[in-house]
Amino acid sequence: MKICFIAPLFEPWGLGGAEKYVETLVKEFSKENEIFVITTQGPKPRENSQYRIIELKTNLINLHSFVSEKYPQSRPRKFLWYFLDIWSYSVFSQIKTILKKEKPDVVHSNGFQGFSGSMFSAVKSMNIPLVHTLHNYELISHWAAMYRNGQPIENFNFFDRLYMFYMKRISSNISAVISPSKFLMDLAVRNGYFKNSERYVIPNGHKLIQNVLPKQQNSNEFLYLGRLEKLKGVQIAISAIKKNPNKDIKFHIVGQGPHQEFLHNLAKNDERIVFHGYLSREKLEKLFQSCSFAIFPSLWFENFPLVLNDFMNNGLPVIASNLGAIPEIVHDQHNGILFEPGNSDHLSKIINKTMKNSNLLKTLSRNAIESSLKFPIEKQFQSTFEIYQNLTNRD
Repeated sequence: MKICFIAPLFEPWGLGGAEKYVETLVKEFSKENEIFVITTQGPKPRENSQYRIIELKTNLINLHSFVSEKYPQSRPRKFLWYFLDIWSYSVFSQIKTILKKEKPDVVHSNGFQGFSGSMFSAVKSMNIPLVHTLHNYELISHWAAMYRNGQPIENFNFFDRLYMFYMKRISSNISAVISPSKFLMDLAVRNGYFKNSERYVIPNGHKLIQNVLPKQQNSNEFLYLGRLEKLKGVQIAISAIKKNPNKDIKFHIVGQGPHQEFLHNLAKNDERIVFHGYLSREKLEKLFQSCSFAIFPSLWFENFPLVLNDFMNNGLPVIASNLGAIPEIVHDQHNGILFEPGNSDHLSKIINKTMKNSNLLKTLSRNAIESSLKFPIEKQFQSTFEIYQNLTNRD
């Protein structure tokens, strides 16, 4: 089978979970299929990629530079960029020309930012089955994280509805849609999306570690792993730790991002809070072993965070916000503990509850490991490829 992946960003210029998702599928399916990737230009030419990549110039500023905190954009430039990203004849023409030449059996898109909604129209014009994976809320809201003014968006205004009206028309060209979470799929369908598309919920899989033993002794060490940005809520966890009088707590923060200077200042003078920046996998695994619990204090409607499976597969129960799709993975008092989003007092009380409580840790850790085994990466591969086969076998 010849498969075309469309990804706004792709290695080595990927920034997050969506890019890792695409690269994982490309790596797996290229073993027995012909694969090529259409993506946007990076900050410099790619060198020695193991995959066949076709880069497009899609806007005045390449997407990588536009979304990277290294290259801050003025408000007028941002407005112009987003305006040009509504619908682009240039992108429509480029993608259509590529598809006409390559003749793939199926196209699998993974976001349209940088390509504009014309990406969907280009695939439709070639009458090629289109599979689209939802990685965020960009089809529903201009704010792809559904996070505005420090709060998750729960009520839509006039401009939100206008955006949704346009995107529902554009995305009607999708043959089959995949959502890693039931939460995101239900939200989209409830708002009138994908009426003519086949709909599948396929959780993000993970390369599982086998024979992991549950944790036995509580170390009173906690771990956050992820980007340091406001909507991830790390400031809530820092506040919860600072409110706790116990001097034996240690909170490890692994990651980088635009919010890190603010977080360093917030944690100032508290030696119990340790910033590690980026860590190699080897060093990260040592933290997995030394910590008893992970903390995931997100403030936005997370879809299906890969890191939660990583925590639990390593025996770490997760203390997480009761928000978005997180409760589909973290089950309260079973493989972790849920707390009220943004409530540092509630989180601090839960941290106190776990301190020195090795019996609670043993139970939650054992269940966390068992829960992680439900999401092997092989199951995700099989379910996704079956969608390709179902669509192409109808022709």
